[in-house]
Amino acid sequence: MSLPPPASSLHELSDQELALYQRVASLVGTIEDKHEQLVASSIGDSYLQVHRAYLQLAAESPSAATRLEALKRLVFLNWYLMTEPDIYSGLSYYDPDLMRASFTLLEAYLATTSPLDPELHWMLSHYAAFWDDDLLSAITGRPLPVLSAFIAAKDPRVYLAPQGQLPPGAMASRGQMGLYWQSLGVESRHGPAPRQ
Repeated sequence: MSLPPPASSLHELSDQELALYQRVASLVGTIEDKHEQLVASSIGDSYLQVHRAYLQLAAESPSAATRLEALKRLVFLNWYLMTEPDIYSGLSYYDPDLMRASFTLLEAYLATTSPLDPELHWMLSHYAAFWDDDLLSAITGRPLPVLSAFIAAKDPRVYLAPQGQLPPGAMASRGQMGLYWQSLGVESRHGPAPRQ
């Protein structure tokens, strides 16, 4: 798999994602019409480059914070690609090498990081309701024991995302991942509580 030129910053990638999302949101007509428009556009190819850039940042950034944020967005895009129709997400491609590398990177992070970043924990807990060992093994071509154990330990009836608990703007400038979590109400609608 060839990676894109030197990775953009997280902010630049978020801007690219939001511009692509706006193009997807502007598609009109029936589901079939929207799909045809999406296929005829360059949105899928452009989004694939963004997805690859997140992989590169998650694997190679000298900043641990940048690697973690890129990993969060990368894993979100993997999950969204598998669960959301392309006419709503713009994710109209499937790159098995990218998916394999992404989940391998996540497995390595989970195996070497304790305690797990709290935000990544509740995000993965949400995604785990849609993942299983067979699916992940089919994607990666090998078992992912740490991720599999994480998934097995999650009760899909328990929702861990912090409803209205994050400060306003916590998900801003975080690409489609940020838009998704904002739509689920993880940010407070009010400013932080005043200090006593």
